[in-house]
Amino acid sequence: MRERKILLIAVLFLLFVPRLFAAPALIAFSVSTSSNPFYATMVQGVKDEAAALGLDVIILDAQNKIEKQMADVEDALTKNIKVLLINGVDDGAINLAKKALGRGIPVMALQRNLGAANMTAFIGTNNTVLGDLPKTG
Repeated sequence: MRERKILLIAVLFLLFVPRLFAAPALIAFSVSTSSNPFYATMVQGVKDEAAALGLDVIILDAQNKIEKQMADVEDALTKNIKVLLINGVDDGAINLAKKALGRGIPVMALQRNLGAANMTAFIGTNNTVLGDLPKTG
């Protein structure tokens, strides 16, 4: 259920992105790993909503390697992306977000906070609250 809420918030953000651009926008989503079911669901949600909104999307799977994430995002920044969605592998993702922001590209951090000065927006679960919820089932 939390995954759906995260995706819903991301979708709401994506609803406003097309209005910023006359032509279909290219966005990039750099995910720490798509082998984790939580992040695989996030990847599919981004793909589905981007298609529904007429956006082109590049999915970049870092395979839990910051070096790969850095290379992937650096390459994406050369492709005239309009928005960077990033689920950082580790704190090394902060430098990637700063590069994108420095080029005027909005950065939305997903699930892993990069710090307010390093992103345009953040969407993620509150694990403290989740830990306090009663067990079900």
